[in-house]
Amino acid sequence: MKILVNSYYNFAQNTAGGVYSKVMNYIHSAKDSDLTIKQFDVWNDKVMDYDIIHYFALKAEFMDQMYMAKKLGKKIVISSIVTIADAKRTRLKIKFGRYLHLQTNENIRQSMLQMADAIITETRKEKDYIVDAYGIDPVKIHVIPNGVSEEVLDGDPELIMGKLGLTRPFVLQVGRFDSNKNQLSVIRALKDTDIPVVFVGGADPSAPNYFDHSDPLMASAYAAAKVVVLPSHHEIFGNAIFEGAMTKSNIVATDVLPLDEFGFSKNAIAIDSTNITDIKEAIIEAYNKEIDEKFSDFVKEKYSLSAIFVQHLNIYKRL
Repeated sequence: MKILVNSYYNFAQNTAGGVYSKVMNYIHSAKDSDLTIKQFDVWNDKVMDYDIIHYFALKAEFMDQMYMAKKLGKKIVISSIVTIADAKRTRLKIKFGRYLHLQTNENIRQSMLQMADAIITETRKEKDYIVDAYGIDPVKIHVIPNGVSEEVLDGDPELIMGKLGLTRPFVLQVGRFDSNKNQLSVIRALKDTDIPVVFVGGADPSAPNYFDHSDPLMASAYAAAKVVVLPSHHEIFGNAIFEGAMTKSNIVATDVLPLDEFGFSKNAIAIDSTNITDIKEAIIEAYNKEIDEKFSDFVKEKYSLSAIFVQHLNIYKRL
């Protein structure tokens, strides 16, 4: 079976971004399978030479190629990666666009989702939104979470402790520095405590010094952290909390994530990202709590790249 993988034209410019990591982890996981997987080369690849075209993200730039794939009888899979909005408002935009014969973003997305033979979402919440907002048959939507790379396992905690001059475990936040990731709230929450906090990321993911998961310092940071915090206002999946759980950190995470669906509800502490006091109390509680190593084993087993790839493979086979 031959799979052609495509994503938006500049996704690989941000090598620390979630979409890039998702695509590369998927390709890495497939290397021992009997699939032939090719990253789309606009100059050389022909859709007719492949059995399945798998799109990562829902972008208007895929539309022409999708039409071609359908005409050629090829199967289409979309890993949607949709930001959840107000479903009623989305439906109104679709009706408005159809009435005025406009190709709005919402109308284009609906057409693409309708053309797909299978749609993969990261959460049930995303699936429900697509069904409600775009009127898509839920039978063809499959919930498959992100896989978590094992690159962050088995780090040497002394590496980063020595580099930063720290003598005890710290709170770790990983991600782009911006208002959504909400690092300032963590600073405000911990400013009157003696709990050390380390931020990994940067303002510009395209910068050469932006964090790299293959860097031993990244694995070291996770190994040395007592708590991994993710206080974002908006998140679809939140890879950092899975990496933190795998590397035996306690987890504090925004309540916009479906922690119960992930299997995290008994081990992670959910927070209101707008409430500084809530963030402070949750981090202090997590910092003083013992690590549950069984939870780490659960995350490794359920969210490993190999386990997630098998779910993709099963969808391909059914098509």
